[in-house]
Amino acid sequence: MVEKITEPERILTMQNAFGKVFQTNDPFGEMFQIYIQEKQILCPTDGYYLSRDQFKALQENLVAMGEEKAYLSEVEPDECFSDNNCSHWELSVMDPYEEYLKLPVILENSIYSLNGTWGILISQEEHAVIGGTRGFMVKYKEYYTNWFKGESNFRQKWEYNKKNYNSDLSWFSKFSSHLKMGK
Repeated sequence: MVEKITEPERILTMQNAFGKVFQTNDPFGEMFQIYIQEKQILCPTDGYYLSRDQFKALQENLVAMGEEKAYLSEVEPDECFSDNNCSHWELSVMDPYEEYLKLPVILENSIYSLNGTWGILISQEEHAVIGGTRGFMVKYKEYYTNWFKGESNFRQKWEYNKKNYNSDLSWFSKFSSHLKMGK
């Protein structure tokens, strides 16, 4: 069952778990901590939400790993853990996708482990980045069989944006290097 978290001490616990996975909340930057072993891009997502298949794969992976819960936090403003403008929830691996979609997420957000070993950062630009231990990522890819399309979908989207909207791609090189895209 989804539980909204409002208590400052629990939000501080969530902030600590988030900080173990992510060094920044920027889904176009170098977001993961240096010791996060594997990273992957998921593209497209369903707006501020994972697609049904992406979410189901996460649930199946967590069940296989013996994890029963995960955190979800809106993380778009830098002060997301100290500002009352952001919302935070605890999810159960048993929550149906439809319950997840009912969450009033209106900002970039992150789903991440209670112990800080894996995380997903979801962008407003219909992509997400996922990272974690090698074991976590191997299992996730087993459950989400379209994982390999994420990188090419992302590249195509931003090539289109550059061509049609003259989008600035100065960030792309660092982003690509951080995620080890193309390797």
